[in-house]
Amino acid sequence: MQNIVHKYRIYPNIEQQQYFEQTFGACRWLWNHMLSDRNDIYKRDGETYYPKPSDYKIENPWLKDIDSLALCNVQLNLQSAYSNFFKSLKGDRKGKKISHPKFKSKKRCKQRYKTNVVCGKNGSSNIKIDVDNGTVRLPKIDSKIKTIFHRPLPKNSIVKNVSIEKTVSSKYYIAIGMEIPERDKIIPDITKAVGIDFSMNNIYVTSDGEKANHQHWFRRSEKLLKLRKRRYNRRISKIREKHLLPNQKKLTKDNTKKFREELRNSKNLEKLRIRAGTISERVSNQRKDTLLKEAFRLINKYDVLIFEDINLQTMSRCLNFGKSVADAGFGIFRNRIEQLCNQSGKIFFVVDKWFPSSKMCNKCRHINKDLKLSDREWICPECGTILDRDVNAGINLKNNFLENNTVGTAGINALGDVTSTFSSSLLLASNVNELGKMTLINYNGSPSL
Repeated sequence: MQNIVHKYRIYPNIEQQQYFEQTFGACRWLWNHMLSDRNDIYKRDGETYYPKPSDYKIENPWLKDIDSLALCNVQLNLQSAYSNFFKSLKGDRKGKKISHPKFKSKKRCKQRYKTNVVCGKNGSSNIKIDVDNGTVRLPKIDSKIKTIFHRPLPKNSIVKNVSIEKTVSSKYYIAIGMEIPERDKIIPDITKAVGIDFSMNNIYVTSDGEKANHQHWFRRSEKLLKLRKRRYNRRISKIREKHLLPNQKKLTKDNTKKFREELRNSKNLEKLRIRAGTISERVSNQRKDTLLKEAFRLINKYDVLIFEDINLQTMSRCLNFGKSVADAGFGIFRNRIEQLCNQSGKIFFVVDKWFPSSKMCNKCRHINKDLKLSDREWICPECGTILDRDVNAGINLKNNFLENNTVGTAGINALGDVTSTFSSSLLLASNVNELGKMTLINYNGSPSL
């Protein structure tokens, strides 16, 4: 079975919106109190305390009006946050270091809650999804929620959980988590391979010379975003000046409390925050839409996709390309292709980051050590070939894979049971070379091949 998520837009009425806001607040309140109690008990007694939602319902009976499974998911999320934090401290977790779980704020954190599907003895479910009529029914809500199903649910899918999310622009979405049967795996054709290199101007460049239509979404909206953020910050400065005493630069303790209270209650400040957040949300949606379409296009065209293991975060920091690297969204694009490859059985191959893909000539293999970052085209001093930097890198990535992993269709079929074991591991056999040997290579789908 495979786990997938489909996201749809919902249009709740006023009563449903009020319940959502109440649930968001209850989950946030429970998270903060469970985190605070766990920290206090550990500091006082040195013991690890595992709080439960039921521990707070006696003194706070209003929690009984909230979906109990939504509160249970808060407990699971807190435990998962601590587990990831401890693994990160020990070095057992890959990726960047994770800090200690933090308290949640209404304005800074995402407004979201998750509930699970529970079936009764008579087979009825607490969550009912009607695609034909475009409605969804959730626990603790009597009326049906209007939903826009822009695509149908997969056949033979089993709904497991549902998440409700509210964006900065006050739009509501529902994410339906499902289990579907394993898709039929295809045997990849090694001749349909492509090398993909990162490009800030075009998102990516393939070994065939294809480029994405990069619209530079953030750059186009940067002026308007700066203007609205400037108005937001100016409003905060005016409120702060109001609470400052004459000839003083810092707020006193009493004035600090009044200042923070006015920030929380200011309706004009909230409007300015939403206006600035709306632009950021629109830019994010534009970027995701283009990247996902490009990922599906490449997956349908090629069977083997080769990437370079580049560190985008380091590139954005060290080379002062933070905005350009983030605006391209290459990390989102690469992760999506990896997911699609794992689902469809195609090969996602990553070349080591120290491989000289840009400096090596794809014709004579000469390495140009004097190549600068500003040189977008260069002439090979050995063979005189005029090379485009990004296209040359894509060709070298492709050649690196083909040289080390030459696979023939007959060799794959000769393994016999390859299609039945495709989901767990893909066994690829090379054609018989000049020495009469046949190598066997195991790909488990990990991105660190």
